[in-house]
Amino acid sequence: MNEYQYLNIVKLVKDYKLFSVLSQNYFLYYRTKIISMKSITIKVEDKVLTDADAIIAHLNTSRQKYFSNAIQQYNSYVRRKLFKKQLTKESKLVSKDTLAILKEFEELNQLENLKNI
Repeated sequence: MNEYQYLNIVKLVKDYKLFSVLSQNYFLYYRTKIISMKSITIKVEDKVLTDADAIIAHLNTSRQKYFSNAIQQYNSYVRRKLFKKQLTKESKLVSKDTLAILKEFEELNQLENLKNI
């Protein structure tokens, strides 16, 4: 954020007498936060957009908010899938070692049981 943008926001805060806190590129106003956003352009099939518009009208929300939430949920879904894939891969790598260690513990347990007899 450059000085010009900062001064404009400070002026806005003074003009509207809003309480503001500057913290790590976030301006936090009472019950409202202003964060930087990027614009994107996407191509969507007509049917998908028509369905989305019907849902948006029913929810009484904006397209921006609806699609932003959809992207966040999809990102979360993909992250979980990638994590599961990585966990499965790493589990396969250590499974042989885990079985070997388990066998050693069983042998130690059997030896201990023989000593107690």
